[in-house]
Amino acid sequence: MVKIGFLFPGQGAQTVGMGRDFYDASSRVKEIFAHAKDSINIDVAEICFNGPEERLTQTVNAQIAIFTVSVAIREVIRERYPEIQPFLSCGLSLGEYSALVSAGVLDFETTLRIVAQRGQLMEDAARKNPGGMVSIIGLSEDQCSRIARECDVDVANYNSPEQVVLSGLKENIQKAAESAVALGAKKAVILKVSGAFHSRLMRTAAEGMNAVFDTVKLHNPVSGFIPNVTAKLEDSGEAIKNNLILQVSQSVKWTQTMQYAAGAGVNYFLEIGPGKVLKGLARRINKDVTVISVEKEAALTDIEELLKIKE
Repeated sequence: MVKIGFLFPGQGAQTVGMGRDFYDASSRVKEIFAHAKDSINIDVAEICFNGPEERLTQTVNAQIAIFTVSVAIREVIRERYPEIQPFLSCGLSLGEYSALVSAGVLDFETTLRIVAQRGQLMEDAARKNPGGMVSIIGLSEDQCSRIARECDVDVANYNSPEQVVLSGLKENIQKAAESAVALGAKKAVILKVSGAFHSRLMRTAAEGMNAVFDTVKLHNPVSGFIPNVTAKLEDSGEAIKNNLILQVSQSVKWTQTMQYAAGAGVNYFLEIGPGKVLKGLARRINKDVTVISVEKEAALTDIEELLKIKE
């Protein structure tokens, strides 16, 4: 049996106009965007399709926009190819919330409200504790962890064996970038972000998420689900809730997640949502995987490849 994984992108994947072709072609997508507007009183379609970019890239707007587009595309795939069911779902940071809906842990409306609150909590934490992030390419995880300790920053993302992102106070991030170059890194790129995400500077956001989830019940997933903070399959809704609270201030173990998926026999993936970042990372982690990026309506025909394999 062919095992298929669903991957969902995180913040940074947004582009003005994303999801428009799906919206124009599908009444179901129009319903989802209308439902989003009714639920949080924000015109998500307007933000996605018309921006401008400065508005779309604001943390709260980017998160609700990417989440809505990703879920909408997932619904289109469900309608057109009901025979394709994921063995597991996972998402990079924000993308984990799209994966929650895919795995039946939460419904769209509840998750959208949580995502909106999450984005605001992260913005508030970033203003209270200003910081930054640096992407280091070409050093090992151990080398990056050592830099993090020496420069008093945190590892935010294990994106691939050769790409690790560090997060912390801006002056410490600058030191970390310089240390990485001195150690022989191919690149050390200071990211254009509004805060030190997935670091100790987001602890107030984690505390806020604890309050957000206090009255929310998460169901056990109906298909496999891999949390960012553990990088292992989790079948308990309560455990998933606890991991989501931790997620905003702890490392995203994406490399380990993809390695775990491969170990579980998953070598075919659909990247569902804007961008093709996860496809690129997947190939750097495991060259044997096949990833189909479904960010455009025209890409739906590429799914026929999976149907042929399943036959």
